[in-house]
Amino acid sequence: MKSFLRLIRYQNLLMIAFTLWMTAFCITKPLLDLYHLQQTFTNLDITIIILAWVCIAAGGYVINDYFDTQTDRINRPDTQVIGKTITHGSATTYHIAFSITGCILGFMVSARIGVWKFGFIYPIIVGMLWFYSSAYKKMFLVGNLVVSFVTAFGITIPALYEMPGQFAATSEVVQYGVFDPYILFYTTSAFAVFAFITTLAREIIKDLEDVEGDRILGAKTIPIVLGNTVTKIIVCVLIAITIGGLIYAYNKWMSEVHATLSACYITIGIILPLLFLAYKVITIKERKDCHFCSTLMKIIMLMGICYMFVARYIYVTFRDEF
Repeated sequence: MKSFLRLIRYQNLLMIAFTLWMTAFCITKPLLDLYHLQQTFTNLDITIIILAWVCIAAGGYVINDYFDTQTDRINRPDTQVIGKTITHGSATTYHIAFSITGCILGFMVSARIGVWKFGFIYPIIVGMLWFYSSAYKKMFLVGNLVVSFVTAFGITIPALYEMPGQFAATSEVVQYGVFDPYILFYTTSAFAVFAFITTLAREIIKDLEDVEGDRILGAKTIPIVLGNTVTKIIVCVLIAITIGGLIYAYNKWMSEVHATLSACYITIGIILPLLFLAYKVITIKERKDCHFCSTLMKIIMLMGICYMFVARYIYVTFRDEF
């Protein structure tokens, strides 16, 4: 059981489920409450979509380890699962089972809300993850972009599924003006952009960590093609873009009423850790330093997602004030 849980990265799956839950109940629902509107995408639907996304991700982790058997012997011999405690045949079975289950659940909910075309999202994501594991991750930048896109896109899923019902049910003028269902997507997209850039930076850091095994197998990752120094600069540029984006978003959208709360959270919880991360990236010397930076970026990403709690508080208090 321990090997199976390690194979599917259960900690990451819990974070994925948590992120989608946060998007649904800390962003989408409070936004609708602000306009005195009801959710059309039910809690059961949200739960099924979360399960679908978790299954797709689990299948992706399995197939990634399947194709990484050789590199893991070099990069992660102590944590390798496939080929040791789990056979290649069993891994293939797990990948197929998780992927099919995720696609079925996705099609079920998509059909229920009357937008069955959304169901094709899931086999497309499965295909992207399969090609990522088998080929894209060895290509220059392509694999990094694929993982970053899938991570970011998942954050928008609850809003994407809520929008069709709101377009059908809400065209009237409400208390704060005409409600535009696209606001659900725009708001979650802000978090998606944060997830995209930070995931991209983290994936590049992981390439630094795995450069030895990747070079032996002929991969063309950023550190192998451009060298460690340029790679560190790229990561620091991505960190600077993230910080700049946070400052821009704060100045553009934050109301004066809750400016202090947001400023404190963003500065202490995200910007300062990002600056510390940039310093640690510049001073990377050993593989363990890369692992530390990768872990730190994961924590920063979690802090970014947890800002949704702050956003929910802002929406609720703003609604109560008016």
